[in-house]
Amino acid sequence: MKLDAAQVYVVDDDQDFREATCELLEEEGLNPRAYSDGNAMLKRLDPEWGGVILCDIRMVGMDGFKVLKAVRQTAPNVPFVMITGHGDVRLAIAAIKAGAYDFLEKPMQ
Repeated sequence: MKLDAAQVYVVDDDQDFREATCELLEEEGLNPRAYSDGNAMLKRLDPEWGGVILCDIRMVGMDGFKVLKAVRQTAPNVPFVMITGHGDVRLAIAAIKAGAYDFLEKPMQ
């Protein structure tokens, strides 16, 4: 199976944020691929993929915690970073305990 050339999957239902994040990552020399929901990303996720997933927590349908759980079952070694504009310490701790590599608040620098 051919591995995906993307180095970063950006999963967020906010189109403006997805586009801005992808532009920022491209400026840094990375190759992002954007997804508007977790299900679309999971269909493309290869267990051997060597990239990183940036995923919003609050999304319609499948939220970030559900996406994280599915990723951990499919590709347990892929780093998963939760992002949110509605963060607090309890949410960050919950994300890390659920298996996220890190937790970032929007807007990201």
